[in-house]
Amino acid sequence: MKKAKPPGHSGKIRKTEVGYEPLTFSFKHFVNHERLSPKEHPDGYAQKLAERLRDLSRWTVAQFTQRCDHGVRNHRITWPDTSQPIGFDQIPAQVREGEEWQFSISANEYGRVHGLLIGSVFHVVWLDCNHQLYPES
Repeated sequence: MKKAKPPGHSGKIRKTEVGYEPLTFSFKHFVNHERLSPKEHPDGYAQKLAERLRDLSRWTVAQFTQRCDHGVRNHRITWPDTSQPIGFDQIPAQVREGEEWQFSISANEYGRVHGLLIGSVFHVVWLDCNHQLYPES
């Protein structure tokens, strides 16, 4: 049985370009990693993380991917330059096809969040509070 269209609906689905959708976050692929996402975090970490996620949730995907913000330090991950050149090897291969990104939680105190950007969703993989992925930075 064919589903009836609501009155005034053309039947076409309006698609918003991904770049203009709000950035959202998922912890579906979060991994506890001994060095890159330890179980223990510094005091105040959870509050700072929540504040950064709140602030970035006000950005669109385009703002996140095209805006070099020194306060956020958001950029793509270049695996050969890291302590983990094999990348996100703990998550399923089909998920790893997303773009690998990172952003800071604060200036330098609380480290970085590393994950995959798939569509408008940033999938958090590691909460690197000790700067272990790029230890020199």
